[in-house]
Amino acid sequence: MSGVDDRAGAADDAVTAPEAGALPIAPVLVRDYQRLLRLFPYTYRREHEAEMLGHLLDGATPGQARPSRAERWDLLRAAAREWLFAPLGSTARQRRDGSALLLVVLMLLLAVQAARELSATMMFLGSESRHEALRIAGEPFWIGVNALISAPLAPAWLAWGVCVGALALGLSRTGAVLAVVAAIAGAVAVGGLVSAERVYLAYVSAGWVVALAAFALVVVDRARLEVRVVTLRTVTVTVCSAAVAVSLHALTAPTGASLWANWITVGNVSWMLQDLLRPALVVLGAMLLWDRTRQSVPALVGVATALLLGREPVFWSGSLNPGAVDLGNVLALLGFSVAATAAARWVVNRLDELQHARASHRALLAATGGIADPRERRPGEPTAV
Repeated sequence: MSGVDDRAGAADDAVTAPEAGALPIAPVLVRDYQRLLRLFPYTYRREHEAEMLGHLLDGATPGQARPSRAERWDLLRAAAREWLFAPLGSTARQRRDGSALLLVVLMLLLAVQAARELSATMMFLGSESRHEALRIAGEPFWIGVNALISAPLAPAWLAWGVCVGALALGLSRTGAVLAVVAAIAGAVAVGGLVSAERVYLAYVSAGWVVALAAFALVVVDRARLEVRVVTLRTVTVTVCSAAVAVSLHALTAPTGASLWANWITVGNVSWMLQDLLRPALVVLGAMLLWDRTRQSVPALVGVATALLLGREPVFWSGSLNPGAVDLGNVLALLGFSVAATAAARWVVNRLDELQHARASHRALLAATGGIADPRERRPGEPTAV
């Protein structure tokens, strides 16, 4: 009878086991989910890995042993999106805090260069003497082609200007699309210059393409988070500041269409940018001390690195001969810009961790009456409430 009773009890346990606990989860499924989650940036994974793994396991179907194709695709796409926006911050809150200042600085920087190149292009289009010198007088098509050759980033600047106008009107999604179009137009222009063997102009223009890409990244992220990208007042102040900077440059430099044309052909930055970029590195270092401005530092460091390298003979072995520049210099400039951004982001993340650890330690000290470990409390000392 005891054997019959044991078998009966075992049968009852087998029947009630699924009701008493959750459905078993295949270990290989957990392993595959964890492998996919490792594709996310470390800081993001540290904040959300447990939550994401819990949601994935809750949504798993009974008997599922492998992630579905849709789940793999969603996780890969989400990981790529987080890596794309990683220079702006590891979390949505960090990106929201740092992108406002970053947007204003980039918009002012790009507005100065856009005003210079677009005004120079208009001067070329209206200069009949230059048309006659190039033997294209009365031929609108060739006038436009030569203007595009002299200022290959002009379409990008035009798209960027329309983007800023759309953002001023509150059209965030339209502005985001136009910002991406401007960055793509700049990248296409640099690629066209390289294929046309005008590598020096591509080299000095690559920094501005990096700045356009950073601006597009900020605009797209704020539009995706449904945060108002920029206000009309901010756009007005920025544009007026850029106009003042360009006017001061024109008043302190020799006048004439040839000078403007030389600025376009050489791709030189303004004296104001050259003078401000190096002190800007000191300002960026000071911005690391405040958590609200700290998040905008990595992207600004990447842009400043690209613009500075575009003006220094670092990759030319001390030679200023434009013919010495090749495709490797352009790729090295982009690589150094990405590396500088990644290094600055690593420093910012470590500073955030240190600040969080200090805040937690102060909270623990306050809760334990000034002693970090309650076990270290001396006998007879009152316990903090």
